[in-house]
Amino acid sequence: IGKILYDSSLYLQLLSAIENIENASLVVNNATENIDKISIKLKENIENTKGNVHKILTDSLLYGGILKTIENAERGTENFNLNMKALQNNFLFRNYFKKMNNKKADAHLTE
Repeated sequence: IGKILYDSSLYLQLLSAIENIENASLVVNNATENIDKISIKLKENIENTKGNVHKILTDSLLYGGILKTIENAERGTENFNLNMKALQNNFLFRNYFKKMNNKKADAHLTE
């Protein structure tokens, strides 16, 4: 305690630390208020039977449709990748893809 009373630099450091703690407390309080507001809005959206959030959470057909759409998109991406691989090996396009790979390699070498 004596050092705090007689060492002004330590006293200033303590004041600065207290100020930082107070500022952090204000930031946390603001964040908490924002989270409260968001949770209230989310609850209102869920309870609103006409809202999209409510429909997604409660309508099993809609939920199933969304899952099916995601699966179709994933399958479409896989098929696209297979088609691109086949094109790269096709004799009509093989030269084009070789040139593209050479350009990429040259670009990496110049970096």
